[in-house]
Amino acid sequence: MTKHQALQLMAHYRFDRAVFQIRIIHTWPRERPTRARIFLYVDPRAYHEALDQLFGPNWTNEIKPLGSGLTYTLSIQCEDGILARTGVGEPSGSPAAGNPLTYAAAQGLRKACEALGLGRYIWLLPESWADYDPDTRQLRNEKQVLARLVDQLHRAADVNQFVVQAPDELLTPTGPGLNPEGSTSNLPGPGRGTDDLF
Repeated sequence: MTKHQALQLMAHYRFDRAVFQIRIIHTWPRERPTRARIFLYVDPRAYHEALDQLFGPNWTNEIKPLGSGLTYTLSIQCEDGILARTGVGEPSGSPAAGNPLTYAAAQGLRKACEALGLGRYIWLLPESWADYDPDTRQLRNEKQVLARLVDQLHRAADVNQFVVQAPDELLTPTGPGLNPEGSTSNLPGPGRGTDDLF
């Protein structure tokens, strides 16, 4: 497998629906919040399984300390050399994130994978707002919200294409909803706009 073929495989890989989770970024308003800003998240183990599925034993990782965080380098052995990208991981300041180094390693892994195109399609879906229960501190109808988010993501992935310009260049998402730089437009605030789920 060449570097270009490896990039194509990662660009077109789609995670199973069952591995997606919802993460809450913040809630609004400050007193007794009723809205939450959320995004889709994939467990790091799903990235490992994807790499195993695509490349078998031909991928390795290297983790090095960097200040309070770390760097995560992902390397894939190809017929025409090694394809590698590095992601920087930083510990979370939230106790809910668990072990700081584990969090940083997961962040570095995700960034390295996305630099190679694996899982980058997830960011075609902008952050969204959903109803929040201040008493239980959970989303209302979380299962339905998750299912709808994943459906929206799959539709976005179907209409957008990832183009590999050259073996060692990053993949560039193009298509409806993205500007020439590949980023989404500014998001509206809570309770208004097309990113409002429920």
